Amino acid sequence: MRPVVAATGASRVAERIDGMRTVIEGGWVVAWNGRSHEVHEQGSVVFEGERIVHAGGPYPGAADTRIAARGKLVSPGFINTHVHTAGNGGDYLLLDMARNDYRTSNYMAFAAPLKGKMTPPPPEATAAIRAFVLLHALRNGTTTVIDVGGLRGDWDGYARLVDDLGVRVYGGPPFRDRDTYMDAQGRLTYEEDTAVGRERLKEAVDFARKFDGAAGGRLRALFNAAQVETCSEPLLRAGKEAAAEMSAPIHTHAGGNLIEFQRIMDEYRKTPVRFLADIGFLDERTLLGHVVFTTAHEWTRYPFGDDLRLLVDHRERLVRHRVELNSTLLWHLHDLWPELEIPARVLTAGCWQERIAGRLARAEQTARVRIARDELRRIRELTRSIDALQRELAALVAELAPQLLAEPGCGVLTAAKLIGEIADQAIEHGRHQRPFLLGQALQIVEEKIAPDGLEPSPARATRGRARIGTRSAPRCSN
Repeated sequence: MRPVVAATGASRVAERIDGMRTVIEGGWVVAWNGRSHEVHEQGSVVFEGERIVHAGGPYPGAADTRIAARGKLVSPGFINTHVHTAGNGGDYLLLDMARNDYRTSNYMAFAAPLKGKMTPPPPEATAAIRAFVLLHALRNGTTTVIDVGGLRGDWDGYARLVDDLGVRVYGGPPFRDRDTYMDAQGRLTYEEDTAVGRERLKEAVDFARKFDGAAGGRLRALFNAAQVETCSEPLLRAGKEAAAEMSAPIHTHAGGNLIEFQRIMDEYRKTPVRFLADIGFLDERTLLGHVVFTTAHEWTRYPFGDDLRLLVDHRERLVRHRVELNSTLLWHLHDLWPELEIPARVLTAGCWQERIAGRLARAEQTARVRIARDELRRIRELTRSIDALQRELAALVAELAPQLLAEPGCGVLTAAKLIGEIADQAIEHGRHQRPFLLGQALQIVEEKIAPDGLEPSPARATRGRARIGTRSAPRCSN
């Protein structure tokens, strides 16, 4: 079985439709109840063809086939937003060439080949590596893979593999114009070749033109600018323009290690996130990998930037774009099926997206239907990006100012906005220490969020009451 969608309401049993009915029963079932996910012990999932007609508690109806899932988890397919089809199948890999010195560390190690000592693998090995990675992802429950950079070559075979496995993939050839090498002592060097970078970008464009929408629509083009510091500014701009022309998303690695942060600072006098924002790289079709080393990371020792606020602004732009698409899609659906009742704010939910997608797929493919399908696809992409940014911001805020998240009424977005606002004010007044920033942010939370008539706690009363700067604090609501 290829996992398809988050399920329908947990207690609802749909009427039988034509086709063989299969029941997966006895396991722990993760189902959607219309508002949130819930887990059913000894639950069941019922499907016919590629349509799930029940997910939740025990299913009392008749079935053609029953599959025992006792002791297993039955869940919607996962989305892995960062997979390299060059060898990481979801587990740590120990590499002979990996370096674990702190300046290039991200999660485990940093790797670059010895110059002239590493050659591309033969086609058979490339095919085997790609199959291993995607099969490993499927084994771990992932049915949608964001391939953020793998091996080059045999793109026809890549498309066939995606089609054969039934997985959904966003991917494409990575491009950069600065290759990295290590010497025998482990020192990292960069060698720039703009002509090579242009040729690699052309390969990515050719891939998008040929394969976007292949494998029954499950293979979608994703432009991969390898890393922010291995792409020159002209190449990043050209890649973004090419992606926009193809209506495709674009990805790059940023904030992955300390050397990258320092190189971008040396070259552009900006943090990686600020640099990408200033050249127009960040919008609703952009995905950033890692973003660990930001102004919020203590290793950077750089309190002047506003990376958190940039990420918040980026998320809000995505939300606004999704709202716009949601509104136009609802009008199209109303024109197509006036009798169809769609509750408010449900088109971001996986179960409703699948229901609408299935109905649109079965309809006559008029211009309105094709537009509606494209808008629904974009809404799903935006939802994934918005959720990923929310998780990223939560981790950054928890690292920089966990006390803020403990304040009643102060969520992740409010805390991130406060930190960005206070950082700017602190710069103006020459105060860059983290305790100062945290103290000021807590003071604003106390003044803006505390219930009316309540006195500040004694601990907070000891902090200075003077407000700095002239800017007003951001509104404290999520």
